Amino acid sequence: RSFGLEVAGTMSSCREGFESAEFARGIATGDFSAFLARQFREKAAKEPETSRMEHEAVRAFAPDLIYATPLTYKNARRISSALAVPMVLGSLFPAEAPLSNLGFRPFGPPEHPTLIHWSPELTELQPWQTASHLVTGFLIVGGQEDQRVEDRVFGGVEARSKLEGFLEAGAPPVYMGW
Repeated sequence: RSFGLEVAGTMSSCREGFESAEFARGIATGDFSAFLARQFREKAAKEPETSRMEHEAVRAFAPDLIYATPLTYKNARRISSALAVPMVLGSLFPAEAPLSNLGFRPFGPPEHPTLIHWSPELTELQPWQTASHLVTGFLIVGGQEDQRVEDRVFGGVEARSKLEGFLEAGAPPVYMGW
């Protein structure tokens, strides 16, 4: 249970990827192409088994609704259709981004509703989106305790010290994240 909801997870943690040498090089250089190439290769190799596991987990869980993100859209849409369970797309991208418009059909009704988790001050629905999209504002979860990650994650001890020094040196910065 999380936030009062029952949740069934079907994918492994992102931690392994974030601990990879390719990710560390991406952080250091700003070039994540090697990291992304590795992620796509691994995903392609695991996709048939992952799809089967997801379908079985969702079927056994028997949800009333499937909440998908653009990253889970392909399998979520397939499972939603196979199990006749309604689906909602939740996008962490602005309304104009292509990933916020998955399922849009110009000559038919939308496949599902889409929630755009952005501030209405920063994104605006187009007239053709108003029947299927809703701008909700950013998702903010309160009451969680801060979690300290190991020093080797996200740059190591030196990078953590620089970040902590920056944060302690002045006014609080603006944070935008997901």
